[in-house]
Amino acid sequence: MIKKYIAVLISLFFIVSVLPVFSEAQVVDDVQINMAGEALRQRDGMDICVAGVLHNLTIWLNAPSDNISIKAYSSVPDSANHSTGNISNLYHWSYSNSTWNDHLYTDFINPELSTIYGNTYCFFLGTVANATPGQWVLSIMVDGAEEWTETVIFEEPRSGIAFSGPNFYFNIAPYITGFIDSWAPDDPQNNSYFTTKNSGNVPMDFDISYDDYDSLFTTTNSTGITHVGEERTHHIQFQAEKWSPREFTVKGRIHGEPKMLVTPAMISFILAPEAAFNVIVKVARPGYDIFQMNGLVVQYKSRIVASFNDELELDMYLTGTKDSHISLDLTKLTLVELFMDDVEVSPPVYAKVANDTEAHIIAKVNCSSAPPRGQPSMLVYAKFIAETDDLLTTGDFTTTIVIKAKTFLEPDDDIGLGPLNLVAIVLIVIGMVSLFTLMLYNDRKTKAAQKEKEEKEEKKGGKGRRRRKKKWV
Repeated sequence: MIKKYIAVLISLFFIVSVLPVFSEAQVVDDVQINMAGEALRQRDGMDICVAGVLHNLTIWLNAPSDNISIKAYSSVPDSANHSTGNISNLYHWSYSNSTWNDHLYTDFINPELSTIYGNTYCFFLGTVANATPGQWVLSIMVDGAEEWTETVIFEEPRSGIAFSGPNFYFNIAPYITGFIDSWAPDDPQNNSYFTTKNSGNVPMDFDISYDDYDSLFTTTNSTGITHVGEERTHHIQFQAEKWSPREFTVKGRIHGEPKMLVTPAMISFILAPEAAFNVIVKVARPGYDIFQMNGLVVQYKSRIVASFNDELELDMYLTGTKDSHISLDLTKLTLVELFMDDVEVSPPVYAKVANDTEAHIIAKVNCSSAPPRGQPSMLVYAKFIAETDDLLTTGDFTTTIVIKAKTFLEPDDDIGLGPLNLVAIVLIVIGMVSLFTLMLYNDRKTKAAQKEKEEKEEKKGGKGRRRRKKKWV
């Protein structure tokens, strides 16, 4: 009989000792909530959530459970009350019998992403995009008992692109294909790029496209979700086609699309930001600029440096769809010769043009004007006026020439003072020697007169110091 009592007591002791273990198995070790795929954000020690975006609510338990319930409600009074709460301030999710549920609105949990790892429960859930911003209460119940309560911060969703970059300039030779890359690691001066940064609080996909020739452009580092605060550097690659000479600008656009939304409908609550930049493509011979008007394109050099009395050949290459007349207006320049496709002509020049060949004009000019006296250089201009054969379109372009004054060390020296000859140089030397001699003579004469004056004054001073005779009284 005693043995039976002992056995009962041992059994009761065993049951009592086991009960606290089951109670402790339902204790929540930790809870963390952050946007899916994003780093944890906190303010004043509270986790930050963004309305309208999918979040990963991770719950760590001491032991497995088949009944977890989560309530989230705004700290506005009575928002936890089902009779007064609504989609902007009250939510209720749960995991029960291997099923993930949104008890109030059905759409604000993703069962496919939600999962369990041992004693860790990952809820992928969210709220409507216009949920009440501010502090919310997060309450977690395990097997019907509240085991965790904390305060989190809800923010309004904001999307933004911080863009920084220059205009891009691509130079291409006419009638050839080529691959151009703005990344030039061996030439930092020509290494062009732009940067994008997700300046909002939601993850985004940046789509970079081009208004024209989109298939010819490639932008580096432009795929995948851009996380909150992430900054990227982008280079542009361009596949040139066989173009005739021209210059055009392509608008590049960066379109931001918010990602990881709770439902696709949330996109209507979040602004999709955009930024833009320019790519200027110049198809021309190296060192040449482009003038273009309706029916005519001219390659020419817009700036040249020369010296007084130099002869220059101003080359122009013409293409287009309309034959044209080219006339000249020279300022402080003298026209020497004018050629059209190696044949000497008189102005105005009549040019037959086509898009697949280049008509060549050479204007040989003399820099016949010297810079004014004492001025190291001056600007002169060769202005060319173009007019299409149908008289419907006119335009002009100008070559600016910097004329430098020559120094004494250069042959045929001239600094804007006119030509110097040997006689002038001899006269200058004689004049300088004469001036120096006269100055030396005057200096010696002045010193001699000064010495003579001092000697006279000394003699006068000696006579005045003779002893005076005593006067007897």
